Amino acid sequence: MQVHDHVNTLWPRCDSVKTEGDQLILRVSRGRCYDLVDSYRMSPHRQLIGLRSASELLGFVRAFGPLFFSEPGVRTEKLSHYWSFQQSLKAFVFLLSAMRGGELAEVRKAVTEYIKATEAEAVIEIRGLRGSGRHARFPRVGRVFGAKAICDLIAQSEDSRVGQIAIGFVENSFTAELGFRVTASARKFHIAAQPRLLGLAEALRWMVWQDVHDERPLSFCPECGSLIKVLDARFRKFCSPEHAHRSAARDWRRRDSERKPRLKRSNQKEGRP
Repeated sequence: MQVHDHVNTLWPRCDSVKTEGDQLILRVSRGRCYDLVDSYRMSPHRQLIGLRSASELLGFVRAFGPLFFSEPGVRTEKLSHYWSFQQSLKAFVFLLSAMRGGELAEVRKAVTEYIKATEAEAVIEIRGLRGSGRHARFPRVGRVFGAKAICDLIAQSEDSRVGQIAIGFVENSFTAELGFRVTASARKFHIAAQPRLLGLAEALRWMVWQDVHDERPLSFCPECGSLIKVLDARFRKFCSPEHAHRSAARDWRRRDSERKPRLKRSNQKEGRP
């Protein structure tokens, strides 16, 4: 008996994608499908997080298909829904990165942005777009409900309380059903571990989980804000050596400008020129 880690979870691509205002007009393919689990190798979750323009988003949808629905044919969706999902996923990754860094001021900022993005994305589900209740929900902490109230609570809370709120949001951010898929041939069975993914949106969240599981940390460059490409499990703070050098040079100039007045006052006190 052979055991495989591959599972066939098919999702359609788009034959054509165009926009009209906030309308995203998709022609979902009837035959051009790909495997959601296999696509992890191409890091579509990282590609989506890095999108900065409508043309880049159109290219992503053309390559990986619609986020929420898989029925073939022409359909119209809101472009803003796709950006809301992207901002929610990006804010979650930023929160993970901030918590990994351990700076509580950054955690406070990151969890606030994640709460705002989560509430914006949850509106999509309440309106029935996703058809799945497993993920986005309006944010809640105890009896405090809604993004604004929770952000006010965070602004008034001590660091330890903010840390607990962040932990709660991360631990309750994502669930997925797991199972097995077994196929039989003439002489053996093939067993595959199968995450039961409802679609591309859920697959992208699962890929973030898989990165954490595989110790491939997602983090953002503090110099340019872009997602850092990870080649191995080693932590990298900047996306390139150039940005690391630029940040180091700026820090040196700041320290030098702080040092010169102190040196001048010390010289004047000791009567040196």
